[in-house]
Amino acid sequence: MLVLHKLLPLIVSPLGVFVGLLILAGILRRRWPGILGLAIILLCALPATSTLIWRGLEADYPYRPLETLPETDAILVLSGILGCIEADQGVISQWGGAADRFFVGLDPLHAKKPRS
Repeated sequence: MLVLHKLLPLIVSPLGVFVGLLILAGILRRRWPGILGLAIILLCALPATSTLIWRGLEADYPYRPLETLPETDAILVLSGILGCIEADQGVISQWGGAADRFFVGLDPLHAKKPRS
């Protein structure tokens, strides 16, 4: 069961389908599976495809103004904020591309939304 859990995402991912179709093209000595695999990988790599996927994922969680947020016990900001780089002084932390998550997480704190 654990093996299936690890292999199934690889098999159904666009890259796994592409590799599988390339192997099929080699076995059958036909060109169409390879062309189909290339078309699938190119279609999945388009920015329009990722936009459709993100829009579907974010549809359940629209932005809500601060006034509509209820009071909470805690505010949780998920990772992706800090990155580390090595410098002459050692390892230095710096803000990553998702630093806006942290600052948006501070907005409810400044609006006194968490219970104190």
